[in-house]
Amino acid sequence: MIPSDAKEYLTQREIPQLFESLLTGLMSSRPEDPVLYLEVCLRKVRDLGGAEKVLWDTFVGQEKKALPPLNGGPSRRSLFRNVLPDSPNFPYRRYERLPPISQFSIESDSDLSETAELMEEYEVFDPSRPRPKVILVIGGPGSGKGTQSLKIAERYGFQYVSVGELLRRKMIHNATSNRKWSLIAKIITNGELAPQETTITEIKQKIMKIPDATGIVIDGFPRDVGQALSFEDQ
Repeated sequence: MIPSDAKEYLTQREIPQLFESLLTGLMSSRPEDPVLYLEVCLRKVRDLGGAEKVLWDTFVGQEKKALPPLNGGPSRRSLFRNVLPDSPNFPYRRYERLPPISQFSIESDSDLSETAELMEEYEVFDPSRPRPKVILVIGGPGSGKGTQSLKIAERYGFQYVSVGELLRRKMIHNATSNRKWSLIAKIITNGELAPQETTITEIKQKIMKIPDATGIVIDGFPRDVGQALSFEDQ
């Protein structure tokens, strides 16, 4: 388990949000040279003013752009898609990020045609009620984790939550009208994991809708150690 001071260090410096943005850009762009791609992205982070200025879609754009030169020389061939240039003549707006929230980072959608999915600070569990037991069930494809999760929920009278079903429903209702969920749908279709912060946010929203639950069985989460630690923190 990560020591509390280490967790505080990462949170205060917006490191989880930075990694989330970098991974989203990598999964969307799939560059031939991922190391060079990350170098360029990190330079952009510094130009923006630091990790606290980074949004989930900072490294996701609409058009293919050539890599800017790293050493001041001629630009190398285009290795990845969708990096916005830092030219003052480029017609895009810069958006200020809202102040950080102690519970979790805000996922902001910078597309002007969409409504940003902004969430206020809240407690997932009602402090006036006993905290429910939360059981996380993980396993490989075809391992029967869904069946076992349902059996556990039925046996003890707990609420059953399928993370895969939560994400599928969200994509069905939002993929055609919301740029962020359209991107997430493509990522999942390509066999990649949905962004961690998005997944945890959907789980939180579901938990808040079942405040009377004495226990909750979550099927299909976490997918890795990083997700487990992030969920524990939040």
